[in-house]
Amino acid sequence: MPKGEGLGRGVDKETLDTWWLDHGHEDLFTEAQSDALLVVTVDHTVFSGLRGAGAQAAVEESQALEAGWLADLVELVGGAG
Repeated sequence: MPKGEGLGRGVDKETLDTWWLDHGHEDLFTEAQSDALLVVTVDHTVFSGLRGAGAQAAVEESQALEAGWLADLVELVGGAG
């Protein structure tokens, strides 16, 4: 798979194409497959927004955490303090 271009080290500084072949192995940027929920710590302001308390913009942002597609991926927990 072509990854980009760079300058060669020769006197003529020809353009070199950079290629990468991963042989199908995962790297550090490959998304890990897991059935576990992602635990997300939220503060009191976010929990208040989930209940409809606070400024309208904050409430809308907090309630976005309850979107159906996201509810299957995260578990919301309260933070200390």
